[in-house]
Amino acid sequence: SSEKRNLYILDCIFSTAGIGTLVVSVWRGGFQLLDLLIYPEDRLLSYWVTL
Repeated sequence: SSEKRNLYILDCIFSTAGIGTLVVSVWRGGFQLLDLLIYPEDRLLSYWVTL
């Protein structure tokens, strides 16, 4: 039906835009935290280690 199709489309948009953005934010925050904790005095080395 039309209502099911519309709900499916909204679900896809929410999953891609909402959940996808949150996942990227969590991973980015995790890597930034590792950068600060592994080699805080040598940022370049820390980038390479956490790559």
